[in-house]
Amino acid sequence: MNCLISIEYELQIKDIKKIFHLILDKLDQQSSNLRSHKIKVPINNQYLPTLYSPKNFNDDKKLEDALLKLVEKEIFSIEERKKESFKRFSEKESTKLIFNYAYERELRQFYNRPLVLDTWLDFVNEVDCTAELKELIIRNRIKVPSKSEEEVLQKFINLLTSDNCNMSVRHISAKYFWGLSKILDKKTEIIEHCCLKPSPIVLHIKSFREHFKNILFIENLDTYTEIIDSKNSIFNDYLIIYSSGFKAAAKRLRKTDGSKLFFEENCQLDKKGRQVFKDWIYNNYEMNINVYFWGDMDYSGINIFNTIKNIFSELQIWKPGYDELLYAIKTNDSHRPIDSDKVSQQEPSPTGDKYIDEILIPTLHKEEFVDQEYVYIEGLKL
Repeated sequence: MNCLISIEYELQIKDIKKIFHLILDKLDQQSSNLRSHKIKVPINNQYLPTLYSPKNFNDDKKLEDALLKLVEKEIFSIEERKKESFKRFSEKESTKLIFNYAYERELRQFYNRPLVLDTWLDFVNEVDCTAELKELIIRNRIKVPSKSEEEVLQKFINLLTSDNCNMSVRHISAKYFWGLSKILDKKTEIIEHCCLKPSPIVLHIKSFREHFKNILFIENLDTYTEIIDSKNSIFNDYLIIYSSGFKAAAKRLRKTDGSKLFFEENCQLDKKGRQVFKDWIYNNYEMNINVYFWGDMDYSGINIFNTIKNIFSELQIWKPGYDELLYAIKTNDSHRPIDSDKVSQQEPSPTGDKYIDEILIPTLHKEEFVDQEYVYIEGLKL
């Protein structure tokens, strides 16, 4: 704690104190084997409001000086664009503070936040199994709030040492973990190790004609249902697919045993058209058509686009929909990430698409998001 004596004043500044408590909260919920993951704090109005709206004269400068001192002490490092390095913090668009884990112990002492002991590793190390299996368990920790770590671990061991090959993931999850069917949903390593069969992805499909010229993946169910019931003629040449968020990015979607196609009752696609679609999605047949994605105007929306593009290389962003969402931001019909539990969304990497990289992502850096459902479907124009 001695190393923090010289910055006691800085550590007690309201905005900084709040940030450190948020970091310690996150560390309390993080297993020790994840400590290599960087904790980043965006410099914005949400986390450091005094930088943007000081209540007293010079409060913003005092806060900026304090942050610089924390960087000088190496409690934080700064992630920023080179071209913005000379600007004041409040003038930068995508700068982040990166926490140095080496200061966790001293900060806990300073703020009287005792270390939350992680006993998971101790329990795993006492298990009589191979080192390889222990590493697998450590990398894929499972938590069930009402059960002790020992109880969860025993169930985990029972699963890993039993033969459940080709059984449904959710059936096995419910069987081994007190009827909880979704415990293993994102545990890809465990699914592959046990040769389990993931739940098939259900694609809902609507075409307004016997054949289609374009394909449009829709992120959210409400928007999809509005489109399939719409009288808007702009969709006449489209095959509309409800992609259910990140699910459409799973590689198994392009395998007949990994997805199920559900053609809506009023889908006009004829037999030949359906076969053309099946050949494209399952056999990778090339089609001279445009394939688009439209989702929320937030970081996850762009990340969903990026992940779907990994299995559909021809995918493009659907500008008519995103232009409407940009207009919502321009007219202040947008929300902050903290208003909709989107603070933890990961900033997307550049896509190579000029419209996304130069318009959408820079707009999102301003921390203004809009859900897809905002758009009035009947009023959409190409």
